[in-house]
Amino acid sequence: MLKLAMARYKHSPQNTWYVGDRSEDETAARRAGVQFQWAEDWIEQHQASVAELTNVSP
Repeated sequence: MLKLAMARYKHSPQNTWYVGDRSEDETAARRAGVQFQWAEDWIEQHQASVAELTNVSP
């Protein structure tokens, strides 16, 4: 499925990330050759970015 999505939207594994919350998600990313980030980490990272841009604490 990930490879199909990359082909459809003309993305390569080098510029694709899979954000997930299950070990199966991490396995799927590895099998597709894409980078993986845990959803919790992604949310935390982006909350901090939004807070920084809006000058509000997360």
